[in-house]
Amino acid sequence: MHLNSPEPILFNDEQMREYIANGYVILRPSVPDEVHRSIDEKFDFIDEHEFNPGNNIIPRIPELESILRSPEVHGGLISVLGENYVVHPHRYWHMLPARSDTLSKEEVEEKVFNNCHQDQYSPSSQPRSHRTRYARVMYYPHDTPVEIGPTHVLPSTQYHDIFTDEDRNRVRPVHGEPGLVFLSHFDIGHSAGVNLLNRRRHMMKFIFMRAEDPKLPSWNSEDSEWHPPKDLTSPYDLEPAWQSMWNWHCGKKTVSLPPLENQKDISLHLQTLKGDDSTEEKLSALKELAKVGSDALETVPSLIALLQTSHQALRTAAIYTLATIADPAVEALCRVLDEAGERVSRGEDPPDHDFRWITLHDASYALGAIGAPAVGPLSKLLESPFEWSRMNAAFALGEMGPDAAAAAPSLEAALEDKSHYVIRLAANSLGAIGSDTAAEPLSRLLSADAPGWDEEKNWGWTVRDAVNVTAAIALARLGHRAADSEGALVESLRNPFDQVGFLAVQALDRIGTDSAKQSIIDDLISHRWDTSLSAKQSF
Repeated sequence: MHLNSPEPILFNDEQMREYIANGYVILRPSVPDEVHRSIDEKFDFIDEHEFNPGNNIIPRIPELESILRSPEVHGGLISVLGENYVVHPHRYWHMLPARSDTLSKEEVEEKVFNNCHQDQYSPSSQPRSHRTRYARVMYYPHDTPVEIGPTHVLPSTQYHDIFTDEDRNRVRPVHGEPGLVFLSHFDIGHSAGVNLLNRRRHMMKFIFMRAEDPKLPSWNSEDSEWHPPKDLTSPYDLEPAWQSMWNWHCGKKTVSLPPLENQKDISLHLQTLKGDDSTEEKLSALKELAKVGSDALETVPSLIALLQTSHQALRTAAIYTLATIADPAVEALCRVLDEAGERVSRGEDPPDHDFRWITLHDASYALGAIGAPAVGPLSKLLESPFEWSRMNAAFALGEMGPDAAAAAPSLEAALEDKSHYVIRLAANSLGAIGSDTAAEPLSRLLSADAPGWDEEKNWGWTVRDAVNVTAAIALARLGHRAADSEGALVESLRNPFDQVGFLAVQALDRIGTDSAKQSIIDDLISHRWDTSLSAKQSF
């Protein structure tokens, strides 16, 4: 029905609520069935005669563009990322061959259980963001019954840093008719299924990035208030987090919930947090305390203590309860960043073996959600002698977006940090803030190098690659503010790490000058090739 319509079909309030609480929405693009069949057949051909084209999958199967440009998928991406979202260069074809052996139901469940994971931010690794900075699209061209091994999702785990067995036991399959699109928060937990059928399972993954913080709802919003969705798959009530995410997506700065009647309620809820009450009772107490705001100052020590619990839901609710207290909680949270950063940096409590690094991230999430009152203290923490403190301070400032504009000079100075992790996080944050002065220092990072940066880190990527990519992403987000970087971006079109050139094209496109557009055309002309000359077989 919408095939010939250029208008994107935006989410309604209920779909947006599902996305915020559950972490995903299922879509069905309005393209002819023949398109799905054609894509499926071409995947089969590639598997039999060629090799996985990886990031080059769209030139190999151009019909995939019709899926991404469909009103439903394009509209969904606008709804969660804003109108000016940016395409990430990484995309990948995931194929599951038919199994030659047979597995019991228990064996299948065990494999799905053990496969649960969150994707990496490749190659520009960074802390996960509860706010929608990245979104992922998974597309299946064929029918996806459970037996073919579709992706399984862990609802609401976009707020998680770790998974418990309890989380893994709630994994659920994403299945449906041919053409199913699974649009999710990038950080949601998921797992590959097990293919028990006598045919291949194909899934195509794409990643997209937010360019600008929300000022208004980017979906068809008719109700500005948060309500849990009717189809709630989250196992826990994370009202403080959901309310905060809803407000952010709506462009609101503060939580608007009715206050408690009196201070006695605060004491009762505080007693619940300190006692042996159930997780549900503690979550209920946190939900009520989030309505109090700065009057709940006395609860700050107990809330910070919850950041060190092993229960993810409690930590998440505590983060956003601290965020509602706002200014009075800033000092204590910054102290957590500095003290925990010191212990980690000194080798005490190695990050891979305890919750110390998670506590750092959780404090960062809370400070990022608080916003402007935390800008000054976090800017000072960028000068901390402890790497982990500087890293998380830079990250928290980026989570604030334009509200952290005053921190731009401190973040630009951090681009000279001895730690490449701090450099990358500072660059990310400058892009998220939309700094008017960051273009020139970010341009230098496009070709930056330093001793040891040629060391391979993940899948062949070097530190230099990661720094260059991060700078390119930041400049793409800056858009017209990156006009002074045009020359450096044109030079980056020839960067040996292809993702840098891909992102440079998007940055030049968003700069939008005639010279920038001509540079893109020139690059396309010089890099156009005829694959038929080398292909042994064709579709």
